Amino acid sequence: MKLWWLIPLATLVVMTLTGFILPNFYNELSWQPQVGYAVFLTVMSIVVTILTFMLVRKRRAEKEKNEYGTAENE
Repeated sequence: MKLWWLIPLATLVVMTLTGFILPNFYNELSWQPQVGYAVFLTVMSIVVTILTFMLVRKRRAEKEKNEYGTAENE
């Protein structure tokens, strides 16, 4: 989890580039909603990444606590 910021950053870069490239090929598209959607996906990706990081950290702490507790009981 050392590179937790990599997926949100990649989401922002890829979706923003798509938002600026696609309007060149489709006349009815505009870049503003697509970049807004890219920012929305980036925020959602950050939230999911932080929640996952917190869950993994909590599970590791509980596992270490359980392993330490069973070693004391033996």
